[in-house]
Amino acid sequence: MCAAMKFLIFSMLFRLLLAECNHTCACEDINTLHSGKPDIVYEKGVGCSQSLKCTSAHNIISMSKELSNIPDVIDGSIALFYNPSIPRNERPVLTVEFFSDFGLVCEDGRWFVTKFPMGIHNGLGPFSADAMNGKGYKATIQYLSCN
Repeated sequence: MCAAMKFLIFSMLFRLLLAECNHTCACEDINTLHSGKPDIVYEKGVGCSQSLKCTSAHNIISMSKELSNIPDVIDGSIALFYNPSIPRNERPVLTVEFFSDFGLVCEDGRWFVTKFPMGIHNGLGPFSADAMNGKGYKATIQYLSCN
């Protein structure tokens, strides 16, 4: 009887440990928000760990004012270009890893941008990276583009 009790307790503890190892992500795969080149490199990791790489001169993340804490942004979309201060036809070709370069995080089932490597452009004019980074700003992602 004692051995059966030990086995039962061990089985219950083992199930509890397995339940703690749930590696699901509340957000959809980031790849579903991508438009543009079909040859983007996408890798799914454990939980929300993902990788999305693109080589282009025109890497863009369109963000929404909804759930954004970026000040002085007009309603609607916010464009986050990798090189907003350089004219589109003069931008260098870069390999961008969206997760590390733009600080993508999943919160409450939505993807957010938390890093702004070259600033943003919001329709009123560009905000520099110095004005954006390290301030705790974030915005929800509408779509990612690599053209």
